[in-house]
Amino acid sequence: MFKFKINQVVFLGLLISVLVISCTTYERILATPQAAPVELGMIGDLDATVTTKEFQTIGIPQLNQKIRLTPVFRTFNAMDFKAYKKLKGQQSLGFTVNYVDSLPVKPQYIRLKIQDQIAVLDELNATRNENLKNQILTNTSADVVTQVDWVLSETFINQMKAADAIFLSQNTNGIPLIVISKNDQVSEIRFSEGLVLSYEVSQFCWGLNKRNEPELMAISKPGESCNGDLKRNGNRLKKSKNLFNY
Repeated sequence: MFKFKINQVVFLGLLISVLVISCTTYERILATPQAAPVELGMIGDLDATVTTKEFQTIGIPQLNQKIRLTPVFRTFNAMDFKAYKKLKGQQSLGFTVNYVDSLPVKPQYIRLKIQDQIAVLDELNATRNENLKNQILTNTSADVVTQVDWVLSETFINQMKAADAIFLSQNTNGIPLIVISKNDQVSEIRFSEGLVLSYEVSQFCWGLNKRNEPELMAISKPGESCNGDLKRNGNRLKKSKNLFNY
């Protein structure tokens, strides 16, 4: 009987480990060769099948402020390098990644995650982004790219390691940029100067503003419920609220 209980405990432990691994790795989506490469801050929709996910771009918000990012430097593994080789033919890069699995020193890439989600919501709710906001309202499966794994040259990687702060911004033509701030001086990198290896998306939660109109009020992970009175579908929120007016 004691042996049976031990085996049960071991089995449950293995099952929990598998579930935890599944939950932590599911959110990272390997980029696929497509006409418009995925970039941080993009709004779109994932066309998912059993084996692949392709990000269908809806639009890019017009930014009037810089969005603070959190950088994490990651070391290439065999799976990363396989994904890189698959994608590198999609665009011309001014550098190559040299990876040898048996060598102790391996190349790195950077993981950039949106830190200031409130700033993203403020930008999307602004009048200049009204058309994009309405598209999100009509598409309840709309996602926002909140994290990217970005392959860059060693020079750019070292610049980012030395940075005081890193931001998502845009140039005057609305092209997304990564801004590196160091000692009150800034430098910029376009996404086309690197390669997005993989990414993560988040979803929106809607609430009613003071004018009783749907407004983007939170960003949550896929599969998570919106908090309190917030809803994934802004139109349903508006209709349910209007019932009290009768």
